[in-house]
Amino acid sequence: MILSVDLGTTNLKIAFFDSHGDISEKRSAPLNIQASIKSELIIAEQKPNEWIETLIYLLKNLNDRSKKEVEAIAITGQSTSVVLADEKGLPLLNAILHMDSRSEEYFNYIKNIIGRVPSFPEVKLFGLLYWVKDRQPEIFYRVRKVFDARQYILYKLSQEHMYDSYAFNHNTLRRVSSDLDLEPVSYTHLRAHE
Repeated sequence: MILSVDLGTTNLKIAFFDSHGDISEKRSAPLNIQASIKSELIIAEQKPNEWIETLIYLLKNLNDRSKKEVEAIAITGQSTSVVLADEKGLPLLNAILHMDSRSEEYFNYIKNIIGRVPSFPEVKLFGLLYWVKDRQPEIFYRVRKVFDARQYILYKLSQEHMYDSYAFNHNTLRRVSSDLDLEPVSYTHLRAHE
């Protein structure tokens, strides 16, 4: 059996697939979003721990056969949403969702740092880091781990801190980390997905 976890913006879904690709069992539960518009900025956040609590709730309500036969877990989900955490992996803020616009004011600055037009995930991640550094430095200087929403779930399941090398080029991570003076943040110790 393969357990598929889909972290959507409005729902968390799980499904079990057998070796033929057929769904043997599936469940879904809603997620809360804190959203508002302030000074023309779209603020959209979720509580990362709610993702984990919802996943646990859904897993507890499965039949025992499905749980015992899991051979692999696949995690899919919402576009780039960022969790900033301390060295123990505990969130310092709510997750900033992909539709949040706070990072966009840093687009041109990021473009100058990396020498090209940044990808959507790069704008979301790096823009958020610059935004937090400028507006909440007391939080920024406590950041030791940076996660995408899917990677946060993976971290909570495995305690492995990884990043998606398809979304974030290692050299780009180094350039922006250096500009942000983020050497204590363990980007270079992250293991890229193979």
